[in-house]
Amino acid sequence: MKQKQLIISCLGWLVVQFVSSRFILDYSFNQSLFNSLFSTGFFAFVAFYLIPKLAKREEKKLERSLPSLQLIPGEIVLLAAPANSWNGVESIAGKLTLTDKRLIFRSLKSDKVQDFDHASIASVNPHPKLERGIELTSAENTRYIFLVHPRRHWIKLLNDRVIA
Repeated sequence: MKQKQLIISCLGWLVVQFVSSRFILDYSFNQSLFNSLFSTGFFAFVAFYLIPKLAKREEKKLERSLPSLQLIPGEIVLLAAPANSWNGVESIAGKLTLTDKRLIFRSLKSDKVQDFDHASIASVNPHPKLERGIELTSAENTRYIFLVHPRRHWIKLLNDRVIA
């Protein structure tokens, strides 16, 4: 499917470039063809090679910048994803990690780590107003909100592991 979208995008770009350079800019046929092929190649290079490569590089930087996750011996990571912790006023970017024993949120910019043992979590529900929001209530009746994708998957896993 992705290859089909790539081909359609490149062909569309090629046609638009050819028509615009031939009829609007009044280039010769050879100039229009060269301009179209060159700009389509450049478009394909940037859109389908350079941007994903830069995104992977930024993702690696992000992983290196996170404080290292200290796992308990025998602990297994079940799910990890970029997430935000929402306190009602500000959103703190970080990474949410679910293990077989804990739920851990690590902040990107500071060394802030929120650590919840499964026993300390009373309930996990979707946030009523935030599309990606998960509302976690602790045993002490403190509310925590995390923004993560896909929300349904996280809620199902948390409810299966934590509440069960």
